[in-house]
Amino acid sequence: MMKRSNLQRIHIRRFTIMALLFLFTLNSCDEDNKPLAPYAGPPSLSDLLIERGTLTPRFNWIGGYVTVFGVNRGSHARLDSSLQWLIISEGNNLHYPIKYGVLPEGAEDITAQYGGRFEDFIEDSTYTYWMVKDSGWNEIKSHVGKIILSLQNDSVSAYAKDDTLWLSTSYYLQKSCWIDAFTNIDISSIKLRGSFADIVLTETDSCNNVLMDWTIIDQSVQDSLVAAVGLCKAATYDPKKIVWEIWSVDTVDNQKIYGKNNVISPPLLLGQSFPNTRVFNQFPSQGLERNATYLFWVAGKDWDQENHLRFTKYHSYITFNTW
Repeated sequence: MMKRSNLQRIHIRRFTIMALLFLFTLNSCDEDNKPLAPYAGPPSLSDLLIERGTLTPRFNWIGGYVTVFGVNRGSHARLDSSLQWLIISEGNNLHYPIKYGVLPEGAEDITAQYGGRFEDFIEDSTYTYWMVKDSGWNEIKSHVGKIILSLQNDSVSAYAKDDTLWLSTSYYLQKSCWIDAFTNIDISSIKLRGSFADIVLTETDSCNNVLMDWTIIDQSVQDSLVAAVGLCKAATYDPKKIVWEIWSVDTVDNQKIYGKNNVISPPLLLGQSFPNTRVFNQFPSQGLERNATYLFWVAGKDWDQENHLRFTKYHSYITFNTW
């Protein structure tokens, strides 16, 4: 009898545990099937992301859609002649991403209404990008010409004083930054070596490249052209680090003769092609790299075709750093 009683108690305990587990499972499923808690208002605008490496960037952000997106030249956002692009889609209907200069469907360009003018971005210049939702746009329209700043205060949505308007980050976001789409040259790093030519480097603002110009200063040479040019990714010439190199080419007695004719004229873009030359290393399609040291050299037809030293006759070079 004792064994049967114990067995019954064991069965009862097992039944109780199984029943509790079953009820817990039902309650868990019931919680998962309940509707989500209501969303407590729109999220604050944050993290404006600007595409790099282009003068027509895309803009992306966190914090929902907006009514107005603007671009000002300089370090301030405001409705005045510094506006470079201002677009609107009432009811917070501007969706991300936005591409500069491309009007989203349903949006209107209102740049001119506030004295601004659409223009292309200029490399190495500062711009301010900003966006605002409906409620904030009404405040901005009431303070035309005032500098607009973000207000880090949850208890106040807008505040104006003198020439400045502060708006809450819950519906307004701005970022000032420098357009730096392409590789830059550290001017202070430029060093010229050699008595053959005076080499001048000029940055471009449309690609990762530079313009090279030179003037022959060797009094024994009566030619402005050269027979060979090249570029190394190094502070001193290194044949293992050649980036680009072209030599003049001629055929004599069915044999190719290199570097004995002055046919390359200044100025030139790195990678540029010339008639009657051979390219021994193609200039990379991506152009110059950032944070690198380069050596560019020029040589005339009487160069020994071997040495790249600062005292080498009929040869000069320039070194520079990028960032």
